[in-house]
Amino acid sequence: MKGDLFAAKNYFMLALSKDPNKRILYQLSMLERKIAQGKHLRFLAYVDKYVRYSCI
Repeated sequence: MKGDLFAAKNYFMLALSKDPNKRILYQLSMLERKIAQGKHLRFLAYVDKYVRYSCI
């Protein structure tokens, strides 16, 4: 699971470098908070859904 979190973080970092905006920065911030708190299981499902939606 931790690898998935870091993959999601890398995705948001890449997206931020290509198109810096508040929405991506907000999502990255939330992901980093969840990683720090260890409450990543519920959030990971949300990130997965967000990543899939963004790639469409």
